[in-house]
Amino acid sequence: MVLEALEKILDINFRPNIDIRNVSLINYESRDKLQKEGDSLKINISELSEKERRELLNVPPEQFEIQGRVLDEKEESDANAIEQGYDESADEIIDYFDGILSENYLSIVDASLYLRALINQKDIDRDEIHERKKDIAKKYGTDAFYLSSLVTAGYFDPDGGVRDIYVGMELNDQYDRYKFQERLEELVGKKLLCIFVENDDTIHDVTQETIQRLALYQRKEPVNEWLDMRGIGDQCEEIIDGALTNLEEEYIGIDYDQWSDGDNLYVRIHPHSLPDITS
Repeated sequence: MVLEALEKILDINFRPNIDIRNVSLINYESRDKLQKEGDSLKINISELSEKERRELLNVPPEQFEIQGRVLDEKEESDANAIEQGYDESADEIIDYFDGILSENYLSIVDASLYLRALINQKDIDRDEIHERKKDIAKKYGTDAFYLSSLVTAGYFDPDGGVRDIYVGMELNDQYDRYKFQERLEELVGKKLLCIFVENDDTIHDVTQETIQRLALYQRKEPVNEWLDMRGIGDQCEEIIDGALTNLEEEYIGIDYDQWSDGDNLYVRIHPHSLPDITS
């Protein structure tokens, strides 16, 4: 059914015996509208005309294996938003980590960059962002939700922190990119890079979660030497400030940096400034 629709929209004819089991909507560097890999067909959004994108919106979205729910909007074209928002910085991130990350992780990063483009271009509320991340996790695995949050928060950007970990390992004589992938998977699985604070969190819960993560950090001794807390908006800022007050009372001399980027508040805790809290 979807192939028949694509034939009309793109003015092409598929061979009667062509083996296509899923169709994906993506944005990749190529002048081809279509790219076939095995039994998968990829449609390059960036090479579609505005008319083709509009007509594509009329195809039921469940017929596609959609990356980040690219076309699951009725009011306007997500594809157009992605084309505007998925800029050179996103391409640079993919180019940098290509050959460093596993294929699965690179796909998660790519899908998350599409999502970040949509967030930047459109008014998407937190519930919708959460659902889109769940879509990515459903396709790529449970770790993808946290990894996606790291990507959209900028941790894979040039000054985001993940590259510093990679470069630090690269300078080590025992460096191996596969070891970096292993370390990154551990950091993602244990959530040892950032605690994402939400509006409905409580100061007590964030305090306890931070203590638990810091204790886990001291037991694991990961390659990064920091653990972040991050929140968006005044409510999250109040929660983070309250949690920091609790931590300062509990651990005299705890060292951290604090900065803001627009509505985003970041706190970077240095776990080695704490006494042993693993017991």
